[in-house]
Amino acid sequence: MKKSLMGKGAAVLAVLTAMPLMASVQAFADTTDNSFSDQYQANATKEASLLQTAQSSSFSNSYTQALSTAVQNINTEITSLYSAEQTLAAQQAQTAQLDQQNLTSQLAQLENQRWNLLHQSESAWHDVDFWFYRHQNRHTQDMLHQARQQWANIGVKVKAINEEIKTLKDQQHWQSRPYDGGLTTLQQAILRLQQSAIHYTQDWITAEQNQGSTTSSTLPTPSVSVTNSNGVYSISVSGATSGATALLYNNATGQEVASSSVASDGTATFNSVASGSYYVVQTLNGVTSNHSNVIYVNNALPTPTLAMGQSGGLSQITLTNGVSGATADLYNTSGALAASTPVNSSGDAVFNNVAAGSYYAVEYGNGGQSASSNTVIVPNALAVPNVSVTDINGVYDLSVSNMVPGAAVTLYSTSTGAQVNTATADSSGNAVFNGVGAGGYYVTQTWNGTQSGPSGVVYIS
Repeated sequence: MKKSLMGKGAAVLAVLTAMPLMASVQAFADTTDNSFSDQYQANATKEASLLQTAQSSSFSNSYTQALSTAVQNINTEITSLYSAEQTLAAQQAQTAQLDQQNLTSQLAQLENQRWNLLHQSESAWHDVDFWFYRHQNRHTQDMLHQARQQWANIGVKVKAINEEIKTLKDQQHWQSRPYDGGLTTLQQAILRLQQSAIHYTQDWITAEQNQGSTTSSTLPTPSVSVTNSNGVYSISVSGATSGATALLYNNATGQEVASSSVASDGTATFNSVASGSYYVVQTLNGVTSNHSNVIYVNNALPTPTLAMGQSGGLSQITLTNGVSGATADLYNTSGALAASTPVNSSGDAVFNNVAAGSYYAVEYGNGGQSASSNTVIVPNALAVPNVSVTDINGVYDLSVSNMVPGAAVTLYSTSTGAQVNTATADSSGNAVFNGVGAGGYYVTQTWNGTQSGPSGVVYIS
């Protein structure tokens, strides 16, 4: 029996940063005109200036000392992460120069070799079949042995090529996305930590100027929403404290965008806001609230990613890189809505039992809309069955799985293409063909008038 050895490439760099000093903010990769280096240097310059002001005061109490310690800890963490970022950026730049074209050429050559070997294997098996049914004598037995040996040798070569293809595809995936977005995640974490340091240093300066006086130890967390008036977007703040200052931040960079005074009813408004994702904090008498919810303006939601999969014998499409609570809509390439489902807390969504066709997805939420995802092609609504051989004391059974319960299962001969036997998939989507004779075989499943593609070929000698 010959198996197809196709593996998934895996090259993932995970960067996790945990700082209890600021409320957590969900991060999404937005497009920005400024490079990370420019933003980092601007933040570093601003923080250095603020630190100089904060450290020039002679006033000190437990509150300012706590702020000083927090700032020092954050800046130490920033220095460490920035060093790691510089190393990763240099490695990614070097990896991006690797020769993708050469890998593609090698893969094409190997696929061609495998195709030729599979044809040779079919021919060799016909020889085995021919000599097996001839009148047995010394000559026919020798010829049968030679034919079986030739068929087995070809199988070894196919297996070796499959391993080479798997290795090259792993390498190709790694080169196309060497850190799988990890570098961007790390850069965003650094920018947010810088903004945290700036916040605390500003609070430190305010506390010194007020000689440590504060009217409250905490401020409520504000809420934000977005409105659209003929393409002009505004962000409304509610649940803030009268007399406080509402500060609007770009969620992707952590940069302050604008400020507004909170009215007596606890509201504030930011008008004519550009496309992007944002959050708000309020500050009063040296006290800063936690971050509000993140709001998306115009096409600011991250672009989702689609991938093909199978479940219960049916094709399905999985969406990742979504926003929790958003709505994911699946469209065919004609622009017709095919399905709609909410995005779960992990940012994922699943579209089940998808008909054959080409699809893309868009997600909507918080007044925003993402760009269209990549396009995936569903060749058939039914999954391709899996088939394997079991040998019990020389009696061969074929076990079939990954089918729809109740589907009609058809067994075919590879040498003639003729139907050999049929069965019905059980409640678990499985079926068995018992006592199968020598030869090459494949199966299909049929359900609701639709037939799946053929399974892989298995051989019984």
